[in-house]
Amino acid sequence: MLYAEWEMPLKFTFQHDNDTKHTAKLVKEWFGANKIQVLKWPLQSPDLNPTENLWEIIEKQIRTKIISNRAQLFKEIDNAWKLMDPAIISNLIGSMPNIHMSKSN
Repeated sequence: MLYAEWEMPLKFTFQHDNDTKHTAKLVKEWFGANKIQVLKWPLQSPDLNPTENLWEIIEKQIRTKIISNRAQLFKEIDNAWKLMDPAIISNLIGSMPNIHMSKSN
């Protein structure tokens, strides 16, 4: 959440996938105490989640690598992330209002 505080406008809306670990009472209380608005999001909807699209891009980038252990996997993911064109991330984030509006109509 610190990244959001540094990089986002003064007011932002947080989005998560409604997994039970994100909707636990303690988490909801923390969001409330920190005055963080949470976007209402349907359960089991990876097509709406830009994070899922980002993981797909990273997976395509590392698919050809020979990975023999967990440490190597994390290293390749980290490398793919560092090489990611910021415009891709901006486009994914920018598509959210359009996706959300098309699904809510």
